[in-house]
Amino acid sequence: MPQDPVPTDTLYQRRRPFRVIVRLSREINTDAYTDLAEAAEASGLRELAETLAAYGVRGTRLIDSISPGQLRELEQQNPPEDPRQPSLTQYWQIDLSGSEADPEQVAGRLSALPGVELAYVELPVIDAGGPDGEPAPAAAAAVPASHLDPGPIGSNVRWAWEQHGAYGADVQVLDVESGWMFDHEALVPLKLAMQGGVNQHGVGSFRGSHGTAAVGIVAGSYVAPRGVRGICTAAAVLVASPFNGGAPPRPLASVLVGALPALRSGDVVLIEVAALEGGISTRFQRPVEREVAVRDAIGLLTRFGIVVIEPAGNGNTGLDGLGTANGRCQLDPGGAGYVDSGAVLVGGAFVDISAPAGSTPARWVSADEPAVGSNYGRRVDCYSWARRVYTSGCRPWGNCKPATSAYQNFNGTSSASAIIAGVAVLVQTMLKSAGRPPLTSGELRRIFADAGNGTPSPPGSGIGTMPDLRLVGAALGI
Repeated sequence: MPQDPVPTDTLYQRRRPFRVIVRLSREINTDAYTDLAEAAEASGLRELAETLAAYGVRGTRLIDSISPGQLRELEQQNPPEDPRQPSLTQYWQIDLSGSEADPEQVAGRLSALPGVELAYVELPVIDAGGPDGEPAPAAAAAVPASHLDPGPIGSNVRWAWEQHGAYGADVQVLDVESGWMFDHEALVPLKLAMQGGVNQHGVGSFRGSHGTAAVGIVAGSYVAPRGVRGICTAAAVLVASPFNGGAPPRPLASVLVGALPALRSGDVVLIEVAALEGGISTRFQRPVEREVAVRDAIGLLTRFGIVVIEPAGNGNTGLDGLGTANGRCQLDPGGAGYVDSGAVLVGGAFVDISAPAGSTPARWVSADEPAVGSNYGRRVDCYSWARRVYTSGCRPWGNCKPATSAYQNFNGTSSASAIIAGVAVLVQTMLKSAGRPPLTSGELRRIFADAGNGTPSPPGSGIGTMPDLRLVGAALGI
């Protein structure tokens, strides 16, 4: 099936990199300033100020969702293990969307200046969907949700419901992407609350079907006869978007940090966007922590005990061998310079429910576009369904009448990550019900990645294990 196009509305044009990220040296404190040129002048960085003037551009803080003082206070409350890791207050952004300057040239020139520790071109982000424009089956009967079944088919969600009454109570889940159909029948009971940005649904030609699908998998309410069965319907669902109305989209790092004050230890953040590196089609998707500022922002959240679920992306690419120059992060845990963000990285699999007993799910690769499929590598912790996950939403849009009661088959690491996010919420709920503290992102990642706690993927697949909640519960003693 053809994939949804990258949004081309000028309000959310992400196909062309247009922002340069600058990180100043750590000994330079510019907390009192919001303009990079003024900060440079005050810090004696005359060449930096002159270069900005020569290009006719302005630099502003990368993290603009909270003040530098608040940000430093948060970092001091939960500092990184490595004291050499930079503060997020050192990062600045230079918007080149109205300039003819070449972003790579600007970054190269800035990186050579005194006081500049790092300068690189930001990776554009886009909703992490694959070629998933499949309308839902037309039959009126309820559609089975096999990802809820025991392994090796699913994650044994029904066991958590039946044995523990676990539906997500007392846990918040934040979905980060572009837009949602707030009025879809499966989402209306959730009373979705924006925690930053603007809902892009209905702006120009953009439709928030991707967000509707992801939230439907996580917490959608069932509406007979064809509704979706959300994994954690009692969870409080928050949403945040980089979309910024008529202004350029906000940096993902700022969106993530801006949501931190609304979150608590044990809550779950579901990142449903991927970074584009090297091109604009699905095959160029990478995990968002490929970019150093985003990795550092995720690291701040995970140090506060927040579980971050991140899609590996649909580029059909091995992550271990990617280069690390120009602000790009090492994604091989055994590689030089690797820094752990703490996020749970999720791959996708094709789970064949008709396969003989003992069969293992294969890493998902699109039958329509063989160059598109789940990314893989040692950094990928776990996996779930990446093909035909029945959920709320409408694709292709013109086939839905009305869209507010439409359902679709959702594919790729987007569906896989949404399932894993829901499963993570149930783990936290079961622990809290037992009077125990919730898991950190790193603790939950280790549990999910353990082959003894679910269905391992075939050797060499590079997508980890699909967690089974009964086995996870046994491992945790609940």
